[in-house]
Amino acid sequence: MLRTSKSMRNRPVPTPRNITECNRMQEQLQLAEENYTTFFDNSSVAITITDENERIVNWNKFAEVLLGMDEDDLYMKPVSSLYPEAEWRTLRSQNIRQKGIQHHLETRMVRKNQEIIDVDLSLSVLKGPDGKVTGSIGIIVDITERNRAQKEKQRIEEQLRVAGRLAAVGELAAGVAHELNNPLAAVQAFAQLLVDRDDLDETIKSDVETIYEEVQRATKITNNLLSFAGRHKPEKRLISINDVLERSLELHAYLMRINNIEVVKELDPGLPTTMADFHQIQQVFVNIINNAEQAMTEANGKGKLRVETQRVGEMIRIAFTDDGPGISEDNLKRIFDPFFTTKEVGKGTGLGLSISFSLVQEHAGHLYIESKLGEGATFIVEIPIVSEDQLIAEQKGSIQSQSV
Repeated sequence: MLRTSKSMRNRPVPTPRNITECNRMQEQLQLAEENYTTFFDNSSVAITITDENERIVNWNKFAEVLLGMDEDDLYMKPVSSLYPEAEWRTLRSQNIRQKGIQHHLETRMVRKNQEIIDVDLSLSVLKGPDGKVTGSIGIIVDITERNRAQKEKQRIEEQLRVAGRLAAVGELAAGVAHELNNPLAAVQAFAQLLVDRDDLDETIKSDVETIYEEVQRATKITNNLLSFAGRHKPEKRLISINDVLERSLELHAYLMRINNIEVVKELDPGLPTTMADFHQIQQVFVNIINNAEQAMTEANGKGKLRVETQRVGEMIRIAFTDDGPGISEDNLKRIFDPFFTTKEVGKGTGLGLSISFSLVQEHAGHLYIESKLGEGATFIVEIPIVSEDQLIAEQKGSIQSQSV
């Protein structure tokens, strides 16, 4: 009989039942690990795991797709490099790791090609048995398209609200302008007669000249009102948007030069022609250029105006970007309202952008602004690409529907 030492005699002897239980637990553990790996790798959201030094140590396939990166780009990469600098500062300021809680927020990340994307981020802190932070898990959902669609929806809703306000004001404006024109013409004529008299006291003559100048300004306002309210239908013909832009910029070339405004043109040479009213589109461009020039000159005494054209689907997009003072959120909501202006009395009627908005609408296009206070402004005009045959077909369809 084989004898064993006391220590050996006291050691539990494995039994078939114990071995079976151990094997079963190992199988369950392996199955759970396989399920976790399957979920992790095939998840439809991006997942990243960092260590205690905020370096990326693990990630799933969707994270590679979302960020446009592979293993060489991600392994042991500081997680801070995935965020724009300002966004990372905001994340750090919230002390998520120190608080040790799950955190949910919207932020922005940088793909390998330097494209900025909007993301929905859920961040959970990982801790060891001793309570020390060992890393974190980030679950990332790309919401760029969702945000873009939401902004587009808000822009369309705002354009509809503006169009409704303009239509209501337009009816009133036409009547008021017609009623004012006759008395204004009389005042202007008699003021001119008085100014031409040789026997008029110089002081009185100066006052009459002021009256004459102010009547001229009032007449300009009523003419703008008539243009805004009773504008004629566009006289469309095939035009080059780039040509209209060049002509519009030529009109302001001297003023831009003496006011130290640099003009940068990025015009797409392959832009198609479209059916539009040359003079109406030119009026829109001139109004926008004039606005940008005045804003930059008054704010900085100089500036840069970037003008870009490009084809976007079936639209021609024209963007005017200035580095002026920008526009506050409150003013953005009223920017196309008739008579709304931030200029000093006598320096603007507040009708230029209202008229421009209406003219672009007459061309089935869009006019909108992107701006933040202190960050300049971008005026965007979108004009549909319409061939001569398309316009004729549309006109025939309109006549037929009216006859029915």
